[in-house]
Amino acid sequence: MEDEDEGPTNRSDAAKSTPAVGKSEPKDAIPPKPATEADLEQVEKRMSSFERSTLRWTRASVVIVLATAAFICLQWLEMRSGGKDTHDLAVAAGKQADRTKDLADRMKEQADQAKIIARQVIVQAEAARNAAKTAADQLVLGERPWVKIKHRIVTPLTFDIGGRTSGIPVALMTIEDTIENVGQTVAINVLSWEDVIPVDRDHSIRTARARQKEYCDANRHPDPRGLSGSTLFPHDPSIQQSIVGPQMPKVAEATIRNEPGLNGKVAFVLVGCVFYRSSFEPRSMSTHQTRFIYWLGVPYSEGGFQPYVIPSGVAGELRLITMPDGFTAD
Repeated sequence: MEDEDEGPTNRSDAAKSTPAVGKSEPKDAIPPKPATEADLEQVEKRMSSFERSTLRWTRASVVIVLATAAFICLQWLEMRSGGKDTHDLAVAAGKQADRTKDLADRMKEQADQAKIIARQVIVQAEAARNAAKTAADQLVLGERPWVKIKHRIVTPLTFDIGGRTSGIPVALMTIEDTIENVGQTVAINVLSWEDVIPVDRDHSIRTARARQKEYCDANRHPDPRGLSGSTLFPHDPSIQQSIVGPQMPKVAEATIRNEPGLNGKVAFVLVGCVFYRSSFEPRSMSTHQTRFIYWLGVPYSEGGFQPYVIPSGVAGELRLITMPDGFTAD
């Protein structure tokens, strides 16, 4: 039974599947398309135009997405490369900043050194200036004129003499002045002033010192239109006389009252100064001066003196008494 069933059918199929002997297929025959592609073509044929348009837009979207992804990747690569460059630039900038800071520190150190050197130069210049000034001062002190003065009473103090100009009675005495230049160079514009002034009732010479200071200070810069003074050569003394003394009302004001032993008496001092210039100093400089103060008194044989006298007649016993601080020179 089985053999019968398989007979005609099997033979027919075998005949179909077995190629004929002596026959060959053509060499250029087109191979059949894959089933998937063929199926897609069939599907596209059956699609509507809207569906085909959607499919094309989908394909385009896929292409755009892929292109965008590629662009983003490129951007990321560029940013990564740029970030590395930025990092390298930042590192280089940091190194440059460090070098700049080092340079600034060195410049600051150099500036500090320059300041120190400048201070040293200033100190040295000041020292040199002081040394030059000291040398100049020493030269002036060694070569400038020095004028001294000595006094001698020629006519004793005489009271109640009639005033020749004002009509007011005065007490007068004549003094001989010996002025000598003991320096090394010529003294010019040499002038002198002196006066006899009563001692204050409190036994001080405050009024006499004030009068001396007033006159001598005023002649530190004498009026160039006034007297020019004389020239005094070294070690060639000049001798002159002057008549000096106070008015009698001034004597009366200084006379002591109601003091036992001194009632009705008064004392006197001789004050004055010599002022002059050096020949190599400008006229604008202040004058040099030698100032002096003498007491008028009656010397004691054992030492000391009595300065108070009755202000009448002639005080012929009065002598010039040198004070310990009576002379100054500059």
